Amino acid sequence: MTSSIKIRDATTDELGVVEELVMEACKEFRPLLPEDLWNDWMESIHETISSEHGTIIVAEINGNIEGAVQFYADARKIKFSTASKGWSSIRILSVRPNGREKGLGELLIKECI
Repeated sequence: MTSSIKIRDATTDELGVVEELVMEACKEFRPLLPEDLWNDWMESIHETISSEHGTIIVAEINGNIEGAVQFYADARKIKFSTASKGWSSIRILSVRPNGREKGLGELLIKECI
């Protein structure tokens, strides 16, 4: 059976799933960071996903969200941004560990472009 990959904008009610996905994808880095820095990073992820700015795009396989990215058409909307007019940016590009090696990250980036 082949998997069906769908790239689409996330809905508001999926933001919790996206946040969980991003945090799951980051877990491998936890042993490398002091507790306070880890907690700050996790809070930053929460703030980013909860922000009214940017568009969260997801990669869905067979109805399950396996990857996500947040695209900012105007990078100046990112908190503490130093971007110039006309710049765009991405944040939180993440793929679940069991969803890697399927090209999801590349598909998400291509959607942003």
